[in-house]
Amino acid sequence: MKAVGIDIGTAFMAGAQYHKDNIQARYVRNGFFVMPYVQQREYMLRESKVNFIVKPRPNVPRKKDIFVIGNEAFDMAVLFGQELRRPMASGVISAKERDTEFILKEILQRVAGTAEKGDIAYYSIPATPVDRDMTITYHTEIFRRFLTELGYIATPINEATAVVYAECEGTGLTALSLDFGAGMTNTALVYRGLDVFSFSVARSGDFIDRQVSQSIGISISDATAEKEKNTFDLLAPKDDVEEAIVIFYKNMLDYVLEHTVIAMEQHKQDIKLSEPLSVVIAGGTSMPKGFLQLLTNALKENPLPIPVGKVWQAQNPVMAVCKGCLRVAQKALEDPKTDGVTDISNGKNLKHQYPTAVKEEAIKEKTPKEKRDDAERAKVLSQGVSGFAESIDISKV
Repeated sequence: MKAVGIDIGTAFMAGAQYHKDNIQARYVRNGFFVMPYVQQREYMLRESKVNFIVKPRPNVPRKKDIFVIGNEAFDMAVLFGQELRRPMASGVISAKERDTEFILKEILQRVAGTAEKGDIAYYSIPATPVDRDMTITYHTEIFRRFLTELGYIATPINEATAVVYAECEGTGLTALSLDFGAGMTNTALVYRGLDVFSFSVARSGDFIDRQVSQSIGISISDATAEKEKNTFDLLAPKDDVEEAIVIFYKNMLDYVLEHTVIAMEQHKQDIKLSEPLSVVIAGGTSMPKGFLQLLTNALKENPLPIPVGKVWQAQNPVMAVCKGCLRVAQKALEDPKTDGVTDISNGKNLKHQYPTAVKEEAIKEKTPKEKRDDAERAKVLSQGVSGFAESIDISKV
């Protein structure tokens, strides 16, 4: 039996699996690119080992489309100057892409795998947004069904809370968690593992991309690519595009902190801390260089109603949520009430160890593009899965 933690994000899905004393982790971009079916295209994609699905076109006899899925879909969207289509928007299943349910199931199976009897999966869900009139019930139950169909006993967990479970054992599972995804920023104040409050706002990575696209006149895919460049530094923009990205990062951070202050004021009587509050950040939108300092500056300009101490970023921001989901899934698997399983480490007491993710086996004669993709995946997954990469102690600044 195995435990699985899954981060269901707007831009990426990430999964971490624990079986005996091994952890395997992977992530896939949550998007697709559609082309009319041509047999030669299918041959070329297969030869290049690109992930795709061929589907009949609804209500159009003898017509088919090719759906390129994952990281390759983003590359093609940038190449052709088109917008990457996504089956999710603003943190939940997209109402505009309801006919692409098969893509979500395909990506989910790639990161989670197929279950055997008794396997447990905890999957992330966003908190209810405070700036949009919507619920997450449909989203939650659809993914429960997907995972159940794969054979898992599936349980949802709040996204920001999962980050605390992953990163904050050293603070007694007490912290303010800010998870900057693509569609939403999720926030939770967790005290000794229990939520004091949680909420989400509809400003994060996608908001930045849209605003930059509208302001500078470039495509959303190009704005995303600029934001995700390894050379991009939020503290040292080099051109008008990067300057626009920085402007909307600051706007997004101010917006998130304004709502955090409101939530803290509403729950102030429930917050009784003997030490300054730790703040942990995660999510793909927090990846650019300089983000931690930008957030620290925003915290000084928008002070919280309780003292803040150390602010740190998860060492592997894109894997922090699924790592937290995995930790909870492990605990559930260890529960004596769960099929009598009390130890899943073969007596080696490795249930709290998170070694570097296992790399996938190399495929012979890989294309140059596959080698680049493997290098990027290895770079992210080899960062480690515990501790923090960088921190700033506001109480001492």
